[in-house]
Amino acid sequence: MAKTLLGIGCAALIVAFVAGFAVTNSQARHAPLLLTKPQPSAFKMMASQQQLPSEHFADYSLVFH
Repeated sequence: MAKTLLGIGCAALIVAFVAGFAVTNSQARHAPLLLTKPQPSAFKMMASQQQLPSEHFADYSLVFH
């Protein structure tokens, strides 16, 4: 009985979500895509920087007791 009710509940939720997406008539405004906008280049930014901090760590992988 519990499995039947769970199955019916899941089926009802699936039908409700599908119907909600199918019936939705949203008038939401979307920002226009600007394909000509210059995009920053991560490689150029990293290559042009000087004195960047470097990471130092101690390697204890071969320490024997």
